[in-house]
Amino acid sequence: MNCSEFSDYLARTDGGASKRLPPEAMEHLAACRGCRSLWSYLSGPQEEAALPAGLYGRIIPDMLDDLQPVSATPAAITLVLGFLIVFTLLVLAAVSVTGARGAADLQNWQLAGVLAVLAAGAAVLAVVLSREMVPAERRVLAPGKAAVTIVVSLVLSLTLLFPWKVEDQFAAMGWQCAQRGLLFALPAALLFLLVLRRGAVLSPETVGALTGLLAGLVGVGVLHFNCMIHNAPHLVVWHAGVPLACAGAGYLVGQYLWIVWPSTGRRL
Repeated sequence: MNCSEFSDYLARTDGGASKRLPPEAMEHLAACRGCRSLWSYLSGPQEEAALPAGLYGRIIPDMLDDLQPVSATPAAITLVLGFLIVFTLLVLAAVSVTGARGAADLQNWQLAGVLAVLAAGAAVLAVVLSREMVPAERRVLAPGKAAVTIVVSLVLSLTLLFPWKVEDQFAAMGWQCAQRGLLFALPAALLFLLVLRRGAVLSPETVGALTGLLAGLVGVGVLHFNCMIHNAPHLVVWHAGVPLACAGAGYLVGQYLWIVWPSTGRRL
């Protein structure tokens, strides 16, 4: 038995609660001074440290002065519904304002195929985000795998459902689309922030990236209805690029927001 195995044994047996060690552990203690000192401490009498007189009376009032009322963290399903309701209402509101001229030129299977991918992606992100906001909630899917799967699915759907040809003024027209998509993603991110504040964000970088990705899908959804260019290169680069850019921005916000706004700590 080596030091690592001895430590594992102590962890499995609650610090050697039985106070009786197996022969191989005794042999290791005879040869290892560090583990022998550790075992001596664990097997000896444990005395509770007494607080100095008057210290307890000074601690309690200070703690009570800092206590503030808090609201209970909603159930995960409530957070999921919150994200999906905001996502759906934003897409519908934006399309009602900007129009759906692009959708009129699409085949039904093109329109339905991309919308199905967007809806599924939004649902998956809502579930994954809700799990990141409730402490000790079991993850049903790793955030990184979920994000990659959604982006790949979106790119594949655009590649397979639309013709592959490059239009004139590819960059100029594409940049206009990307700007519109980002413009719709920004208010989406701000509204998603209201849902995020209902939970405990323990990994702001992860939550920021996932929230940015979800907001970017709002932008893609609006573009899918009003963009007049239906070529795969345009859609893959300029439409699918919106959620990627938003995810990167969300990650940076989650990573550096606490530096410029230290009073928030690690919580939204």
